[in-house]
Amino acid sequence: MLTLYIGEYITERTVLCMQLVVPEFDITLSEGDLVRLGRFNTETWYVHYGWDGWGNNRPVCGWYLSNSLTQGIKPLQYTDLEDIYLIES
Repeated sequence: MLTLYIGEYITERTVLCMQLVVPEFDITLSEGDLVRLGRFNTETWYVHYGWDGWGNNRPVCGWYLSNSLTQGIKPLQYTDLEDIYLIES
């Protein structure tokens, strides 16, 4: 089961913090985390949440990854969650 956690904390202004919690893989992802996927062993990907499109598809709102080297974008899929072997916050 995927769980979306939305929490708020107040400093000088209110900030919205989103996390994707995946208990079966014991991982929590947040906007801006850097991850590595097993099938792309030399590439790193930034985790994002928001509106974006890839290929010739219509933009959608959701979790996606952007490649830090090639600037490529891919939707975050369940198989990606299984493939994550490193998370840097």
